[in-house]
Amino acid sequence: MNCVPFPIFAAAEDGVFSFLHTLNGPEFLGLFAAWFALTFVTVLILRKLGRDTPLTSIIGLSCFELLGMLGIIIGSAHGLHTWEYLILMMVLGGVAFLLRVDFKSSADSSGSW
Repeated sequence: MNCVPFPIFAAAEDGVFSFLHTLNGPEFLGLFAAWFALTFVTVLILRKLGRDTPLTSIIGLSCFELLGMLGIIIGSAHGLHTWEYLILMMVLGGVAFLLRVDFKSSADSSGSW
């Protein structure tokens, strides 16, 4: 059974994501963790600069999850089959993008965080 929904992405040897073909599982998880940090910090900076809208969170979440989906698609095409850690990272990272903690309003009402 081939679970690759878009094999054209997995077969693109010279595409934008061609570097994913050479990574093994642990290397990809490290790259994915670094990608989470980059996208999450970027969203935080954009929020701080006044672009604190739901669209900012949705775009950041989409950019983060896209790399995970590409990893699954390309990895499946190359015979990889254990995705527990990647899926866990995708779920927890997605929750981190969607959770909002408003320290300012809680500090105003209670005097502390």
